[in-house]
Amino acid sequence: MLEDLYFTYKGQSSLKNVDLTFTFFMEDGAKPSMKRFWLDWAPNEKKTVNYKGWRKGKGQRVDVDGTAEIGTEEVVIGTSFSLLAKPAK
Repeated sequence: MLEDLYFTYKGQSSLKNVDLTFTFFMEDGAKPSMKRFWLDWAPNEKKTVNYKGWRKGKGQRVDVDGTAEIGTEEVVIGTSFSLLAKPAK
C-alpha cells in the first residue's frame, strides 16, 4: 500500500517559498487535494508528502502545481504522473 510520495528536486539552484498543490485523481472519480509549503528546497533534497490520508480509493494519478522562487525570480512548477506505473530504477 502506497503511503508516502517522495519528491526530489533536481535543479541546480535552491528553491525558496515553495507553494505546491497536490491533486490526487482516484479511481472512483474523487479528486482530493492538499497544499504544502516549504521555505527552502535544496538541489537533490527529498521531500515527503503523506498519501495515506487520501486513501478513500485507489489513486490513479497525481498532479503537482505551484510556484517557487529562484533568487528574485518566481517560477511555475507543474507535473503529472501515474500512480499505476512501475517506478523508474
